[in-house]
Amino acid sequence: EFIQYLDGDDILAVGKLKIQLEALERSGADIAYGNWQKLIKSKNGNFKIGEMMRREINNPEIDLFTDFWSPPAAYLFRRSIVDKVGKWHEDMPCCGDVRFILDCVFNGATFVYCDNTMGYYRILPIGTSTSTRNPLLFVQCCFKNADYVKMWWEMHGGISRERRKALLKVYGYIARNSFEKDKKTFEMAYHNLEILHPRYTPEKPRHLRAASQLFGYRQAEGIALWYRNVKKRLKRCIFLSDT
Repeated sequence: EFIQYLDGDDILAVGKLKIQLEALERSGADIAYGNWQKLIKSKNGNFKIGEMMRREINNPEIDLFTDFWSPPAAYLFRRSIVDKVGKWHEDMPCCGDVRFILDCVFNGATFVYCDNTMGYYRILPIGTSTSTRNPLLFVQCCFKNADYVKMWWEMHGGISRERRKALLKVYGYIARNSFEKDKKTFEMAYHNLEILHPRYTPEKPRHLRAASQLFGYRQAEGIALWYRNVKKRLKRCIFLSDT
């Protein structure tokens, strides 16, 4: 009747199943979620307690698409909502959990918050997880997810002001992180930004926003890339002269 997903780098907190089962039965909600804590891997291989992540979902379709993320250990699902969704998207290896929880939202899932520690998420060295081992694949998965969400919203109520703002934020992230090494993904993200906001300028960093207002966003990214490359060359020259 209930399903718990668990990633290889997650740990369930003691008592979490009891707390969330009771919350689901009491509320009638489809998904229980709660707080989770980071476990940071130190140089000697041991893990130390890190930041506690405590946040409630206010608007599921917006929050879960943009800023809210929890590891699978922090959720507990009713079997009925899992059956409605059907399956995880295997073509999104870097953000399958995000796609799945959004599919639950699009299938009418309701949430109940448990203000307790539900799980622990191990922060591993860069290059260990799929998303850090292949950051471009992660950005491409984000784009695929954004396109799916945009299409679903267009078919279900249209692109409201709040939805537009969320799409601009996500497509902006994709464009920023693909400009240098994945021109195809950048162009697709940029195309969507132009449709959503013909005079799009990013909110941050401030220097990129200022350059975008003067020259346009695409040209501003080119200037920013040139500046970064010059900086790298200068640092290398200084290093070589010192050695």
